[in-house]
Amino acid sequence: MKLLSIITVDDEPHIHEGLDTIMDWTSLGCVHTLAAANGSEALKLISIHRPDIILTDIKMPILDGISLIQKVREMEGYDPAVIVMSGYNDFAYAQAALRHKASDYLLKPIDEDELAACLKGILENSRKAKPEEPDPEEMKAALSTVFRRLSMHGQGGSSADTRILLKDPRVVPPFAFGLLVPFSRIDAEGQPVYGGFLPEKVYPALLPLKDRNPVECLYRESFGSVGLLFAGGVVGTSGPTLEAEIRGVHRIIAPALGCGAKLIVGTPVAALEDIFRSRKSVLEYMGASYVMHAPGVVLVSRESQTGCVPVKREQVSLLMKEVDEGDGPKALVHLNEIFTQLKNGSLSANALRDWMNILSYEVRRLLERLDGGPVPHEDLFRAVVKNVEFMPFAELTHCVSSFIESVCERVKSLRASVRHSSVVLIQRAVERRCAAEVTLAELAEELHMNPVYLGQLFKQVIGKSFKDYQREIRVKEACRLLKETNERITDIAVLVGYQNYDYFVEQFKREMKTTPSAYRRS
Repeated sequence: MKLLSIITVDDEPHIHEGLDTIMDWTSLGCVHTLAAANGSEALKLISIHRPDIILTDIKMPILDGISLIQKVREMEGYDPAVIVMSGYNDFAYAQAALRHKASDYLLKPIDEDELAACLKGILENSRKAKPEEPDPEEMKAALSTVFRRLSMHGQGGSSADTRILLKDPRVVPPFAFGLLVPFSRIDAEGQPVYGGFLPEKVYPALLPLKDRNPVECLYRESFGSVGLLFAGGVVGTSGPTLEAEIRGVHRIIAPALGCGAKLIVGTPVAALEDIFRSRKSVLEYMGASYVMHAPGVVLVSRESQTGCVPVKREQVSLLMKEVDEGDGPKALVHLNEIFTQLKNGSLSANALRDWMNILSYEVRRLLERLDGGPVPHEDLFRAVVKNVEFMPFAELTHCVSSFIESVCERVKSLRASVRHSSVVLIQRAVERRCAAEVTLAELAEELHMNPVYLGQLFKQVIGKSFKDYQREIRVKEACRLLKETNERITDIAVLVGYQNYDYFVEQFKREMKTTPSAYRRS
């Protein structure tokens, strides 16, 4: 039976992975072969691969779902089934989708049964439209689906599926799971790139291997990586021979991918049903150490776990102290110390993830305290935290450094605003309470600030001390009263806050270089 190929189009990466988790594609006569993050990216893939079914979101950056469907319908000799999924229960959206011959309009979160029913209907219509014919490529994709389920859940669906996989003459024990992780998967805007490192890009790279490993059972893993099945021959060797064979495989595959890649091969297992244990060994090793410093090969069975330690509390405190001050350059110095630990192997991916979660929490608390609104680039930072072990060192440091810099800029701006506001409040208080004996200590208490710090801040912003500014305001008001009223000079002294007349004259002369009486006569 020919399986119908599907492309999913959604700007939320977890949607693609989530559909793979809840849907048993092969039992529905389908295979999930392509994924795109927006309509523009999807259009390029569709024009090359022409999948049978397009499962697309509506609201996406660059090119939305409705525009994508419209452009697809303009393609000559191509009429795929289209299923629209959206988080918006909007009749206008549904109407636009149906106008472009969409098969169905499904609301998020996607109901497994609804989507299955829709796919069954499309498959039935496809069978009526054209006779069945065997398709080796589709069968290969189906086997990859079985391998994915075996690797991730320890069960391959039906025993018939597993038997089909074992019919391949290369699929003989022992078995090992391999994870091919790409480098340079962050775009110019610092966003993770999804969908560009898919099985269909890896298959051609395997052609030179012919009957060698890995077997052509591939599927998409987290953060653009690909799961591979190694069996028999290579896995059955040991010591230097095994390492040499795997490195040979890596040398053949990597150049064809267009970017560097890390190949991590798990501990061998005797039964195909236990391949999930080999995958587990890969993920556990990646979390308990850090392997993405540079492209190359890691054989988990031959590596010993290093004595990794958590990020020290004082390092966290020192970094947050600089972030709290909005000092980006100093914060990056402390950040680089942490990443040096990661690079030299004394810090694990799991330890870094724990630290990044603490950092995210502390930053959120800081901005809440400053009324600074949401954390800048928080969604991207969360994606980085989730995928630490999959991220190449250069991209990881770039993303975290950019996050720290953007937070420091926000804090610096907020603190400048707070400082300016505090100084303005002091100025207004001095002007309004000119006759009162207002002290800096009293104003600091009202503003819940340290009086010494407030005095330093005031001089830094205004350019003169609090006492000098207070004298300036009082004398300025005295000058106005001397010119505009007939009040006695002794009374004016009291009105501007000086109970001692001689002290008033002294302060007036210090400011105006003349006496109050001479100023009135001038």
